[in-house]
Amino acid sequence: MRKITCRLPAGGGASRLDVAIAQSPEAAALKLSRGLIRKLIVAGAVYVNGKRVRVASRALHGGEIINLYWDSKRATPGTSAAEGYTAEKFLPLRVLYEDEAVICFDKPAGLPTQPTLDEARVNLYELAKRQLAHADGATAAHAPARPVYLGLHHRLDRDTSGVVLFTRDKKYNAFIADQFRAHKIAKLYVAVVHGKLKQPEGRLESFLAPVGKKGKRAKFGSVRSGGKKAITDYLVLGGNREFTLVEVRIATGRTHQIRVHFSEMGHPVAGDTLYGSDPALYGKAGRHLLHAHALTFEHPVTGGHVRVESPVPQEFRQWVSSKP
Repeated sequence: MRKITCRLPAGGGASRLDVAIAQSPEAAALKLSRGLIRKLIVAGAVYVNGKRVRVASRALHGGEIINLYWDSKRATPGTSAAEGYTAEKFLPLRVLYEDEAVICFDKPAGLPTQPTLDEARVNLYELAKRQLAHADGATAAHAPARPVYLGLHHRLDRDTSGVVLFTRDKKYNAFIADQFRAHKIAKLYVAVVHGKLKQPEGRLESFLAPVGKKGKRAKFGSVRSGGKKAITDYLVLGGNREFTLVEVRIATGRTHQIRVHFSEMGHPVAGDTLYGSDPALYGKAGRHLLHAHALTFEHPVTGGHVRVESPVPQEFRQWVSSKP
């Protein structure tokens, strides 16, 4: 991973973040394209005056210090093909709900929601745009035939499957974003966790914050001060001696919230090696067993409530019905 520092001259005038980086001598020396720079910004690899910025159009006024983190090896086209991250593996994407204002996709496990630092790795956001740009989803592995707008307002972890909501026009962004910000959108998950829970239902409540790393992966945990409040309600749906199937409702949407709360209970999500599950189980399941089952939101045009569901993967019930 390489750190690139750009110092904008004071009084240099207003400029967009992506344009400022692209025009810097440092980026020019490395021949970084504006397209790659935009992807790095969205992926969270760019900091302005020490704060992460994910908006390429962020206005700068001169005097800022920009740090960009770039791995040239991982950003080489084709590097992720050997890992199986190809468009053909995930296309066509399943559309769960669609109208002129919003669209909901059924995100497969193993597919990142948004662009990552690996430019070659496919993601839901870009594949969805490609698919909508073609009448035939099978052809969406190629360049889009026409521009398509999608507004991304939330994300699921790479190995979490289920409902992801996009806006289809910028004029609806604020309405949907305000609902997420105010925690007015109901989120229902289903998970398989280790062990047998003592109570048939319960509430897990704490303050979450980054607590370290495992390799290159950031870990979160409950802290006494400085964290963000996280509330998780669960209901046991069934299970066996080794695993339990739970329905989970979150009143907040913190990073890794469900995974952290169940791990700290002593019942990590099955397959979640970051928070205590056996790596051998991940190898057998091919993912962690967490699924975004339903999303309920207020429609930006009609004002009515819309509930969108993604079927619970069949293998979840197999894990709790008998020994896998």
